[in-house]
Amino acid sequence: MKSKGLTRVLVGSALLYVFQSASAQDLNYDYIEAGYVSTSVELGGSTDLDGNGFAVTGSSSISPNLAFGAGYSGVSYERLQGIDVDTSELTFGLLAHAALAPRTDVYASFSVLNADAEASNGFNSISEDDTGNTIGLGVRHLASDAVELGLGLSRVDVFDSADTAFGVSARFFANKTLAIGIGYSVADDIDAISVSARFAM
Repeated sequence: MKSKGLTRVLVGSALLYVFQSASAQDLNYDYIEAGYVSTSVELGGSTDLDGNGFAVTGSSSISPNLAFGAGYSGVSYERLQGIDVDTSELTFGLLAHAALAPRTDVYASFSVLNADAEASNGFNSISEDDTGNTIGLGVRHLASDAVELGLGLSRVDVFDSADTAFGVSARFFANKTLAIGIGYSVADDIDAISVSARFAM
């Protein structure tokens, strides 16, 4: 796989964090979350590379309107032309939030992103790693005591490639501690889906 292909795969995996830094009952910003993730990267022509993996994220308030967040993900992509691709990413940063209206918050985030990918044919391998950043803006709204909705934009800048992603999310609360969430984000030639469980602290 060419270096450009690895770059697109890494950007695709980075989309997993577009909506990992928001959503918790009562618009709480203190939580631990783990989930399944799926990404699809269009490499050109009719060639798509699909991957599946996991993501673990967390957030902790450091003031009434500021939270620290961190996350880790690992995604393995299907074999393409005899090549296996695995990625891992670590992110950490800050999220500022404020009430826009009752039951509605706006937020802005900045995170440092460390990304790594390896492509192997079983005999030889190539790898790339880089440190970049993500910047996000979004809105969260409690539609009811049991449902939260989210919209947002995120710009991912890594490997000298900048992509802007749009995403939507929904979270369903079983109780004050446990919530199940789904999210979808899309950028140019890349999309990502996540299903997760979140535990509020």
